[in-house]
Amino acid sequence: MVSSETSLSALMRRLSLEPFVFTVDGPDMAGFVTAADVGAVAVKTHFTCGLPTWKGF
Repeated sequence: MVSSETSLSALMRRLSLEPFVFTVDGPDMAGFVTAADVGAVAVKTHFTCGLPTWKGF
């Protein structure tokens, strides 16, 4: 599991070890991320625009 505030570099390190990681936002499960998701338009937009969380995953 990683926080929804985890940096992209930390997320990529985790994804190099695991096929997917769950994301949490405070005490709540927010979703999960796979390596394929990192190349998705929503993720690219998230990091390009500097959006604060992984909402919507």
